[in-house]
Amino acid sequence: MKKLRLFFLFISFGIISFGQDLIIRTDGVEIQAKVLEIGTNEIKYRSFENPEGPVYVVLKRQVLMIKYENGTKDVFNTGTTSTPAPKTVAPPPEPKSPFYKNRQHRYFSVALGYGNSYGGLGVRMQSRAGGEVGFGFHWGTGYLPAFDFMGLGVEDGTFMASAGLKLFVYKGIYLNTQFGIFGKEYDLYYDGTYDYYYDYDEDGNYYELLFGPSFMAGVDWVFGKHFGFNAAGGISLPVTGFYAWDKYPAVDLGFVIKF
Repeated sequence: MKKLRLFFLFISFGIISFGQDLIIRTDGVEIQAKVLEIGTNEIKYRSFENPEGPVYVVLKRQVLMIKYENGTKDVFNTGTTSTPAPKTVAPPPEPKSPFYKNRQHRYFSVALGYGNSYGGLGVRMQSRAGGEVGFGFHWGTGYLPAFDFMGLGVEDGTFMASAGLKLFVYKGIYLNTQFGIFGKEYDLYYDGTYDYYYDYDEDGNYYELLFGPSFMAGVDWVFGKHFGFNAAGGISLPVTGFYAWDKYPAVDLGFVIKF
C-alpha cells in the first residue's frame, strides 16, 4: 500500500510539473503560467497556481521566450531590448537660389592696385548688387608717379581720382564707364595763347590735367569667399584743353578683398 501511494504521488508531481507554461522575461524573471493568448504586442496569461484567477498581461517586447507544457517554445527576443542609436541623416541640400537672389553676387569690396579706377597707384572701393547679371558703383583715389613706357606716361606725378558705374554682364565680367582725372600731359610747344587750363614748369613749358570719361571692359574675379583680382582695359578721353578728345589707354590691375 505504501508503494502504491508513492507511485500515485510521483505521477501527480509529473502532471503538475509538465502541466504549466513558463514565461521567461528579458530581465531573467520566470513566470509559471497558463498562456491564454499571444497578440501583436501583448501576451495574456493566468497564474499557474490560480488557473481560475485574473488574467495578466505582459508586453511582448519584455518576453524572451515561452516554454509550453508540451515541450515546445516560442522565442520573441534574442537579447535584452535596447533603444537603437539614431541614424545620422544628412540634411537635404538647399535649393539653388535664382541668380537674382544669390548672395554671393551682392557684396562690398576694397581693392589695391594700379589704373584708372584706382587713381594711379591707389585704392578702389566698390559695391555690387544684382545676381549673375548685376551692377556696381566704384570710386578710387591714388597717386600716379611720373613714368615713360614706350612713349606712354606722364612727365610729372599727380594725385588722381575717379568714380564710375559697372554693368556686370555675367558674374564678374563687366563693362565700365567712369569719369575722373587720369593723368597730366605736357605741351612742349608753348606759344603763350593757352593759359587757362594749364600750369607751367620751371622751363616755361605748360601741362594740363587730363580728365574725362574712360570706357573699359574687364573682370572682378573673386575666388573663395574673400579674395580675388581685377583686370580691365579700354580708352580714356580728355574733354578739355589742348588734348581734348585725344585717346589715351585705360587699364586696371589690382588685388580685391571682398566683404
